Amino acid sequence: MDSQVRAANFARFRPQIVGRTMFDYGYPNWGENPPFHAPVFVLTHRGQERIDKNGGTSYTFVTGGIQAAVEQARAVADGKDVLLAGGVGIAQQALAAGLAAEVVLHVTPVLLGRGVRLFGAVQVDLRCIEAIHGEDAVHLRYEAR
Repeated sequence: MDSQVRAANFARFRPQIVGRTMFDYGYPNWGENPPFHAPVFVLTHRGQERIDKNGGTSYTFVTGGIQAAVEQARAVADGKDVLLAGGVGIAQQALAAGLAAEVVLHVTPVLLGRGVRLFGAVQVDLRCIEAIHGEDAVHLRYEAR
């Protein structure tokens, strides 16, 4: 059930936005045919040339801030939603700028140690619009108002 919920959720999206840290950690492992199969926009202070991979994945490095990354992603979305996938910083910036329509959380009962609070620095009004109790996780969808 959990994999079905995640798959249905990801089917709504085409382009994704990730932070530089997620890119730097993931890129060596994603290989020549990364799992995205869509344009990925990397929000960074260190720009570089676009990287094209197999399966339709491309990495475009955006140095103009979260607004610019969202605008570029929306321009290639082909009617689908944009997924803000990588990093608490990305989520906080998008929420603070009013660029996120929804927040989707897949909560699993695993303690990983320390981390960064998702909503610690951001004031956002959330309304729960879906809660699914899966086998391994609780899947929550909130409307950001």
